[in-house]
Amino acid sequence: MNNASVICDESTDVEFDAIKGLLTWRPWVGLNYEKQSPDNRLLIVGESHYIGEKDPAKIRDSIQKHHADWSVTREAVSNGFLKKAWANPTYSGVDKLLLPNETQDRHAFWGDVCFYNFIQRIMSSPGERPTNDDNSKGWKAFLKVVGILQPSHGLFIGVEASNHFNRVMRKEDVAFTNVTTPDRVGRTWGRHATLKVSGKDLPIHFIKHSGMCFSPDKWRAYLQRQAPELMRLVSNPGCHLPAITNP
Repeated sequence: MNNASVICDESTDVEFDAIKGLLTWRPWVGLNYEKQSPDNRLLIVGESHYIGEKDPAKIRDSIQKHHADWSVTREAVSNGFLKKAWANPTYSGVDKLLLPNETQDRHAFWGDVCFYNFIQRIMSSPGERPTNDDNSKGWKAFLKVVGILQPSHGLFIGVEASNHFNRVMRKEDVAFTNVTTPDRVGRTWGRHATLKVSGKDLPIHFIKHSGMCFSPDKWRAYLQRQAPELMRLVSNPGCHLPAITNP
């Protein structure tokens, strides 16, 4: 496996900077992402960032520091997914879902996709849950992000955001289809919706959050049934474009 770090594409940073306030952290954009066909662009959406600070006296300063740092999400992809340096069940669950075979080139994969977290404020601990307002703001930021990145497929790691989708989209007056629950794995129903972006339908799939009691094999099978085109992108990253790494 290539141990060099994949460089993040910064060509859309000016557009991300223009929506600062709605968007707290710049998304990760792989260098090969925009080189792909408009029908082969995968956006993966996590749920929240957590500060991991245990000392109550330091929590406020840590929150302010994380909110002031545009690079938090990109560091999470680099350290949590690419280098596998952060021991975290959320990262390992996503990794096992999308890259089950250790021989797969994770640098090629993360060079081809984009990723960001939906909730636009830092959570103080895994026990803190996003509010209705957090989710409303998350969907407003999402509309701006997909307008910039123009993905063809969206995959949410977590289903909570789907509970607010219909309500927010009606208020935002955009074309969409209501969330459906086509199938379930264990006690969690997978969700599906579509959103019109630049005149094209963006299919969005929501699966169980990978942080707890998550079965990568079962959810991979779910996605193969319900989102075969999305899984085609996962299994054939970049439509065979070469990964771009640091020299």
